[in-house]
Amino acid sequence: MNLLYKFPQIQLPKFYNLIKALFTSTSPNNLSSFWCNKEDYFQWFSRSAWSIYYIILIKKKISNKDKIIIWLPDYFCNETLNYARTIEGVSFYFYRINVDMSPNYDDLFKHDEKNKPDIFLFVQYFGNHFEAKKVFEFCKLNQIWIIEDAAHALIPNNHIGEYGDFVLYSPHKLLPIPDGSIMVLKKTGPSCLLDNNTFLKLLEEYLNKSIEMKFFNKNTMLWYLKRILQIFGFKNFIKIPDFEITLQSCKPDKFHINFSNISKKILNYEITNLNKIIEIRSKNYTTWAIILNKIITHVKYEIIKNNAIAYLIALKFNNKEDCITIYKFLINSGIPVTHWPDLPNEVINNQHYHTNAIQLRNTCLFLPLHMNVNFAKL
Repeated sequence: MNLLYKFPQIQLPKFYNLIKALFTSTSPNNLSSFWCNKEDYFQWFSRSAWSIYYIILIKKKISNKDKIIIWLPDYFCNETLNYARTIEGVSFYFYRINVDMSPNYDDLFKHDEKNKPDIFLFVQYFGNHFEAKKVFEFCKLNQIWIIEDAAHALIPNNHIGEYGDFVLYSPHKLLPIPDGSIMVLKKTGPSCLLDNNTFLKLLEEYLNKSIEMKFFNKNTMLWYLKRILQIFGFKNFIKIPDFEITLQSCKPDKFHINFSNISKKILNYEITNLNKIIEIRSKNYTTWAIILNKIITHVKYEIIKNNAIAYLIALKFNNKEDCITIYKFLINSGIPVTHWPDLPNEVINNQHYHTNAIQLRNTCLFLPLHMNVNFAKL
């Protein structure tokens, strides 16, 4: 089914920022200060999936083991792992999460030496912070690298970014740029990886072989042209994704590795409005809560509380049927509502064990909070 939305699903850049980006220069060093401290190391990529890929690749090289084990939450996007799945000798274990999306510590503390993780990844869902001291202590005690996935967080705030060896941010998810994620290697991480240069030397070696810098590539060119058309009022029909969970292909796409030059330049302008962006996202969160209370009256739901800068407003329903009913209602009303895109095939194939992840996938909907949300059109 194809429909037109009343306002964009993602934020649009300002037209003059798109034009200025063609004629100015900037450095990623100038941008990194929003996400890391001076004593930290950072590396920009197009997507956080590439950060995960290189972290796992280097861990496999350093460990000198036939197989390394990666622990990830079962409520996780399958597509994000497609690059990492191409690395030989890597096993993925999906630990269960609780209903509040925190790790199920029973899973963590039941591990034995055969299933001991080499890397532990946890997620700060929707920009929310959850207490991760137990994760930090568990990993430090067992000499496990921690990846703190903060892709839903605009910037470090409210203790986000304090617990990982690596912290991953994805500005492209919250700001109008075609690509851009930053991997921060923390000086204060439990594994003290900056105390020697082994990781950095291997990362530099791998990146020198793979990164090709271009101002535009196919992905960014299409994004740029599409945004210009949208700014001038051209609308495209949106293909509505099926709600049902399905097994996904694990074949990686050909999305470029590097943080494109056009993205750096647009981000350089957009980031100057950071305080206004935060203010509007907070205001839109409150406005959505009021409007939803008026238009969703026939089924019960709750808004998942947010204690930081929200990525999206998340609605949780009592059951799958109610969720689908409201999903169709909002879609048919021209409101750009989304659901969690996919889950790892390992989780889908063992739904009786991963009950909370399946329930969250089947009962949650998400609405945008960006600056182009136009409540007057509802």
